[in-house]
Amino acid sequence: MAPLELGIEFDELEKMSRPPLIPDGTYEFVVDSRAEDSATGEGRPMWVFYLKIVNRPDIGERSIRYSCLLPWIDPIKQQWDYSATFAIVDLINGTNMVIQGKQLPDKEAFFGRTGVMKVGHKQRKGEEDLIDNTAKVVTKRKGGPGVA
Repeated sequence: MAPLELGIEFDELEKMSRPPLIPDGTYEFVVDSRAEDSATGEGRPMWVFYLKIVNRPDIGERSIRYSCLLPWIDPIKQQWDYSATFAIVDLINGTNMVIQGKQLPDKEAFFGRTGVMKVGHKQRKGEEDLIDNTAKVVTKRKGGPGVA
């Protein structure tokens, strides 16, 4: 079978196929799904949530990937590492979950939870011409006024 002619370089086709960026702003979301992953290169556990924008017909049913590094025992130091765990803490607090003890709930506990996120943009590392959406879950700070 002969190769199919694209009429364009594949890199350009790939760029054209990306969905349009979601505009900067504050959006309501519902936790739609979750996948398990690991941080590139180090094997650190990470949960990846998909936060679906709701109540915005102008945006449609778009989701944003929200990656959460989890605490882990660093295999080199043989100690717990809690660095960069802000995303999972923000998601838990921003969806009004109550956690007690030393365990996170299973993934089903997150599904259907709602909250508010601020969406922005950042340049993809190593690729000057690719911009990705970013999300920051808005949480009420204990003892502080208003929202972050």
